[in-house]
Amino acid sequence: MRGRCRHVMGEVVHEDSAGAMGVIHYNQTHDLITPYGPIEVMNVCLDLRRYRLPRLPAPLSDVLPALIPLHPACGHRLNRMVHLEFLDPEVIFGLLRAMLREQDSELPGAGDAMSMYFRLFLIECCRAALEADIEPVLSTDLPAASSLEAVRRYVDERFVEPLTLADLVKASGMSRAHFCCTFRRYTGETPMGYVAQRRIEHAMVQLRNSDEKILSIALDCGFQDLSYFNRVFKRVVDCTPSMYRARE
Repeated sequence: MRGRCRHVMGEVVHEDSAGAMGVIHYNQTHDLITPYGPIEVMNVCLDLRRYRLPRLPAPLSDVLPALIPLHPACGHRLNRMVHLEFLDPEVIFGLLRAMLREQDSELPGAGDAMSMYFRLFLIECCRAALEADIEPVLSTDLPAASSLEAVRRYVDERFVEPLTLADLVKASGMSRAHFCCTFRRYTGETPMGYVAQRRIEHAMVQLRNSDEKILSIALDCGFQDLSYFNRVFKRVVDCTPSMYRARE
């Protein structure tokens, strides 16, 4: 909220200043180094096992998983740390202070007020993410990193289409073996594993925010078979799509 620092996670170093937000994925060790003097920081801890994310309208709901992975299994090497810059930080600071005030108070409705402020906070975060493209924060010595990032963005834009490994290999311009090896080093996922992860994330958003039949959601997310969708969803999220919808 005030000052400058270095946000460090392993080999990754990101310069932060007032008006920036860093989102750290589950179970990641990180440090704030302060070579420039004192800083003021506010930490927001979100445990999705105990607190369900509020529903947001589209297109904000579509960008939310890029900021906050909806499940620990949706983590990969590129979203361990996500950074976002706000054009009007005072709006964010005001919402954070309001949440803290309600948390420390014993006033009637404090919990409901915190939830309302948190929803507004998420709306502002998603608006900022829509305005400024979210860049992965990582350190890599892969010479093909730019090509791999282009393929990853290709998947992010087209995962609802019937993508095949051959499609991704063609988009990369590499040999099949070299692409599969380097893509996994870059993202931490196999190429088709990353496609499945993006589809499941999108399905989770649809299950939370719509009353569409599960078959329709599966088809809309790029799955051609309902039983296969159910198996993949349960493997990733550890429950069936219908159980997830009821829980959310």
